[in-house]
Amino acid sequence: MTWQRLGQIVETTDYREYLRGDTVRLKKYLYVLRPLLATLWIEQGRGTAPMRFQDLVDGIDTDPALRSGIEELLTIKRSVPESEYGQPLPIINNFIDSELTRLES
Repeated sequence: MTWQRLGQIVETTDYREYLRGDTVRLKKYLYVLRPLLATLWIEQGRGTAPMRFQDLVDGIDTDPALRSGIEELLTIKRSVPESEYGQPLPIINNFIDSELTRLES
């Protein structure tokens, strides 16, 4: 699979449909973040990305603001029902936008 194809899959299946509204289903962020963070993991020469999301987040070098945004998302997700909706998280949306643009170029 090419990086471009990865970007197309992420963008068409979750990001464009679910994370662009006034409210978003918070679990969808995890569906989009996982492949993007796994890509960073591989690009940073760490081998196969771990299955456990927290290990993936903890193991990559990334912007502290993004890491904080992801931790905020995980804290919210742990305290609400599975299908909970919430406000968009701009720091995460910005990361997704920039990574999709980078991977598609």
